Amino acid sequence: MLPDVGEEGRFTIYLQPKIDMRTGKLMGAEALVRILDKNGDLVPHARIIEDMEKEGTIQKLDYFVFNKMLETLNRWQERGYAPITVSSNFSRNTLLNPSSLASVLAILSHYPGIPQDLIELEITETAGDFENNTFSELIRRFSSYGLQFSLDDFGSSYSNMSMLANLHFHSVKLDRSMISNILTNSVSMMMVKNIIKICDSCGMACIAEGVETELQANALLNNGCRHAQGYYYGRPMPVHEFERKYFNYKTEDEV
Repeated sequence: MLPDVGEEGRFTIYLQPKIDMRTGKLMGAEALVRILDKNGDLVPHARIIEDMEKEGTIQKLDYFVFNKMLETLNRWQERGYAPITVSSNFSRNTLLNPSSLASVLAILSHYPGIPQDLIELEITETAGDFENNTFSELIRRFSSYGLQFSLDDFGSSYSNMSMLANLHFHSVKLDRSMISNILTNSVSMMMVKNIIKICDSCGMACIAEGVETELQANALLNNGCRHAQGYYYGRPMPVHEFERKYFNYKTEDEV
């Protein structure tokens, strides 16, 4: 039996920083679901997410993470933190549901003070499994309410380059599989370089995922990629740890 998303203490979010490699400064974050046991320890989440996708309950998880992300942004705004863009993942099954836009807007209505340009909806490259005109209409509908999309894991499979040609994303994230061998594989480096150029020419931010070494970061910078996400810059971490690291926030126990 799948755990209930609403079960107290079971599901939470971690944040992984997105960094401007030119300056080393924080430019955004991604909200990622994590699952805790009754003692508060992390448990493997990949299988549970797969099961939720099979059972058709992934929508509950997507909306849970989205709400938690907005709750966090709202708290940051109240504390006067410098604003950053935070992204939340949505499965294609969730977005293709006719009620998806209404559900997203209903959650947003609880946080009217959050500028919508601080919010990104991430969808993986496997969204290419449905036709571009379907996704184009989806983006158009959401964009009419000020919402923006990020294309996640680009290059994780046979890349549908027409998605970049025909659809406008706020940002495109290069999959870690493309980054892992850019120092040893000239073809991978060429592909990454060309995607960076396409993003620049189309006004889309290009973010390299899975950056784990300084050499990778330098190679990306030398080829025009400015933004990165990966263990070299920071692992996913609990929200309070993220706040302490990037906003110098201290809990009552730490004061």
